[in-house]
Amino acid sequence: MTTLIIKLNERSKAGKAFMVMPNFFRDSKAIEILENPVGSDKSLEVEKTYPTSKNVPNAETIKTFKETDADKGLTRVKNSQDFFDAMGI
Repeated sequence: MTTLIIKLNERSKAGKAFMVMPNFFRDSKAIEILENPVGSDKSLEVEKTYPTSKNVPNAETIKTFKETDADKGLTRVKNSQDFFDAMGI
């Protein structure tokens, strides 16, 4: 048996869509859905957390996105030769 703990923002579009799922499984004996199980059972403590997607940017990438959106640290070039010159190639 596998236990999944999902932290869900039920106000988001994805969260609202996910909240419809329990109705689909309500008559199933194979899936048990627990609401707010944290603290109610020691066996449910989280040992590791996993990102929902491998394409989630890390903190450094998010910082870089924000800096480039604000035009910080950018070098403007006119063409590929200017680019190579700016790179020292």
